[in-house]
Amino acid sequence: MEFKDLVKSRRVQLGLTMEQVGRKVGVSKATVQRWESGEICNVRRDKIAKLANALQTTPAYLMGWDENEISYFSKNFEFLMRQNMVNLKIIEENTGIEFERLCSLINENDYPTTGELKIIAKYFCVNNSDMLSEPLYLYNYHKTPISNDLNQLHILINSLNEDGIKKVIEYIRDLSDKYRKND
Repeated sequence: MEFKDLVKSRRVQLGLTMEQVGRKVGVSKATVQRWESGEICNVRRDKIAKLANALQTTPAYLMGWDENEISYFSKNFEFLMRQNMVNLKIIEENTGIEFERLCSLINENDYPTTGELKIIAKYFCVNNSDMLSEPLYLYNYHKTPISNDLNQLHILINSLNEDGIKKVIEYIRDLSDKYRKND
């Protein structure tokens, strides 16, 4: 079920009106109506937390995640950081997600928003669903220093705009002429 459906079904289960939910969350009835219709799909973290409280559930439930997925997210996030030899400061610089927020996510103190999940998954070049599924380290293979370097290169290229990517390709072509392997 999607966020909009989960909000509506939980509200109806509890026998609450849109107005009552709106008052508890600090928004208008119209806003609750737009959440339930799917017109507003990017709901702020603080509103999701208040909405979950008003609906006597968890933010994870409203986001359509089960509680294990949050633990998997945290473990996978930590694993990918180690695999790619990056720290939270580097991730903050490359994703725009604040350091304190990243700490909260990795320590399982909070749930990632859908937007944060997408940004972090893209940064590590994995699918959103991979971040929430069984721990990635269970499927780990032994990486060589070269594959680690290639993964780092992939992550860095992913953070570039189109002009930056063209420059990287140009530099690699220049380097490949000079440093070509002898086959």
